[in-house]
Amino acid sequence: MVKPLVSLLLVAGVTLATLALGTPAQAEGLLNRPYAGIRAIGSVANLGDTTAKGFTGRTLVENDSDLVAGPAIVGGWIFKNFPLRAEIEAGMRYRFDYDVRDVVPNATVDYEFDVRTWQVLLNTIFEWRNSSPFTPMVGASVGWARQYVETQRSNLGGGPQINTDHSTDNIAWGGLVGVNWHFAENWSADFMYRYINMGVVESGVMPTTGETIEAEDYVSHDILLSVYYHF
Repeated sequence: MVKPLVSLLLVAGVTLATLALGTPAQAEGLLNRPYAGIRAIGSVANLGDTTAKGFTGRTLVENDSDLVAGPAIVGGWIFKNFPLRAEIEAGMRYRFDYDVRDVVPNATVDYEFDVRTWQVLLNTIFEWRNSSPFTPMVGASVGWARQYVETQRSNLGGGPQINTDHSTDNIAWGGLVGVNWHFAENWSADFMYRYINMGVVESGVMPTTGETIEAEDYVSHDILLSVYYHF
C-alpha cells in the first residue's frame, strides 16, 4: 500500500524538479519569516492488532482499513542560518469506519465504530535549498492525537441496540517527505507524503454487556497538500 504512494511522490518530485530548471529562483525570499496556512489531508489508513475482551465466540474483523480525510491549520517559521523549518499543525480526520464481530451461531454480535481524530503535531522539516523555487524536504512529526469513537452494538440474532462513545489520548509520531513550491512573492505550497502512527483506538466498556475492543495501532499513509502565506 505504501509503494504506490511513494512512487507517486517520486514522480511528482522529478516533474517539479524538471520544471524548476527554467524558473527564476525565489525561495530565498521566504527565509527568516513566519508563515501560516491551510492543509488538506487525504489518507489510506488501517488499524492493527485487534483484541477483544468479553466475547463469547470467535473474533472476526470485518473492516480495519479505510480512506480518511480532513483539514488542518498550520503555523511555522523558516530559519535562515539552518536548512530547517519548524511548524505547529492542528487538524482533524473524519472518519474511519471500523467493524468487528463476535461470531456465535445464531447470535452473532456486530460492533460498528466511527472513529474521528483530533491532532496537534510539531513538524520539524529539513530543506535542501537550491537556486530554484522548488525545495525538497524531509522531516518528522510528533504530538498528540485524540481518538473519539462512537460504537453501535447490534445483536444480529435479535435484541436491543446499544450505542456508546469513548475517547483515548495518544502520542502520535511519524516521518514525511515532499517538496515546497514558492509560486508568488508571499505564497508557497507543499506536496508531501507522511507516514504516521496515532496510537490505540478503544471502544471503552460496553454498557450492560461489558465487552471491550481495542486496536493497538492506528497507522495512516497521508498525502498532504498545503498553501501558505509568508508574513
